[in-house]
Amino acid sequence: MTTTEHTSGASDEARRLRDDAARKAQSLQADATDQVRDRAEHVKDSVAEDVSSVGDALRTASGELRKGSPQAQIFGSLAEQLAGFSDALRGRDVTEIVGEVRPVLDRFGDLGAVLEREAPEICFASRIGPALGYLEADVGRIVLSRAQPRPLQAGIFLHELRHLWQFSRGSCPRDALSMKEYGRATFAIEADASAVSLLLAWDMKAHGDPSVWEALAAWPSHQDIAARFAETMEETGDGPLATTAAFYQWYASPERRERYYRAACSDYLDRQDRSHLIPRYQAIGAEFFESLCRMPDGGVYSCADPEAGAGE
Repeated sequence: MTTTEHTSGASDEARRLRDDAARKAQSLQADATDQVRDRAEHVKDSVAEDVSSVGDALRTASGELRKGSPQAQIFGSLAEQLAGFSDALRGRDVTEIVGEVRPVLDRFGDLGAVLEREAPEICFASRIGPALGYLEADVGRIVLSRAQPRPLQAGIFLHELRHLWQFSRGSCPRDALSMKEYGRATFAIEADASAVSLLLAWDMKAHGDPSVWEALAAWPSHQDIAARFAETMEETGDGPLATTAAFYQWYASPERRERYYRAACSDYLDRQDRSHLIPRYQAIGAEFFESLCRMPDGGVYSCADPEAGAGE
């Protein structure tokens, strides 16, 4: 072996050893970073849990004080602030929820467009009543229950975003309707929002994220609707047909219809009282459903009031 060959071989071996050492150093650095991150997350979650517990205690104390008293208001305000801080520590930021559903909104452009155009405020609330979320259309705000797990929050967000789309198209109950017709319109917009949110969750599952679908499918008020959607989708692979099936399944529960009719009547009467409007008795017709029952990609799906007949 010549000196040149020996030198070349030594250089190659030195480079190999250097590269091996660099790879091992990078691996050790990555492992150390992961361990530090895991410990930091553990500490962060522990602190968040402690903060949340204090907030819960303040909220309980507020509930035991005289409603509306200065002490109750102070305790309630502190509880909300601590709950918000706890959410921030856990990373439960609304931007993360939007980020999680952004890919499906991009695939179904109409809802993504309304989110960008209307730019609603999105926030959490601790005291939200029996609802898990709601839309305040007049002020452009979507409110989500702080107590729910992240996948269900994302599913409720999709539901309320569909309501925002309905509002932007004028497909919401009008004050000019009779109370009965106001109730019929409420049934329809709720059936539509439920069906479309399930469609989006199913699409997320098909693209590798089943968490939102599983959350909505396990939600007691939606279990039968999700089962009907899944059954139709598995049999036909037809998104619009499955959306139609879910829409009609919403009406299949007498308890669900009764609950929403009571809420609709209460809202109708409150609006009449606030606005001092003279009662009017208009009805909804086929054009209402034609405007409402649109797929979030711009297509259509078939729907009507099942109790009034397809001609309505």
